Amino acid sequence: MLEKIKRVLKPFQNIKFNISLFGALAVASLLGTIIPQIPENPDKVEEFLHNSPKLGFMFEKLELFNIYYSWWFVGFLGLLAFDVVVCKLIFGKFPGLRTFKNVEREPDVTGRQSFSDSWTTNQPASATAARLTELLRKRKYFVRVQSSLENGGSLLLASRHRIQRFGSWVSHVSILVILL
Repeated sequence: MLEKIKRVLKPFQNIKFNISLFGALAVASLLGTIIPQIPENPDKVEEFLHNSPKLGFMFEKLELFNIYYSWWFVGFLGLLAFDVVVCKLIFGKFPGLRTFKNVEREPDVTGRQSFSDSWTTNQPASATAARLTELLRKRKYFVRVQSSLENGGSLLLASRHRIQRFGSWVSHVSILVILL
């Protein structure tokens, strides 16, 4: 059931969809700034309707004289709010809670990363891991050690500035607060 829901909501995870949605809202906001709006300038709207009756009729049908309260603009805002919730709650990973998947911690995956390194030593893996952990912690790294690798080695996951992972959450919640 959850997989079916995720499949239906997959477009909301697409960055192109999100950029298109932001672009549509930006264009609509630009139009709302350029075209006179009924709540702010009812006299200018009447003047526009008098000077350009055909264009004014079309603008009225598209609710361009009252953009920020039109059904389609409110719909875009609702879609953006829904998109943010879906993006973070369904597809997002909360920082610190199993940030790396088990498959991402496999040596063949981590070994291909530009920020990884490996070497051979005569010391036991546990002693080397303990020494490296100590050195990394002195340099303010958070270190997690996985010692049960098939080849007897150890995998160290070290990260700094873990609070930065919350930046994405803060920005998404801020967008929701602004929309509400």
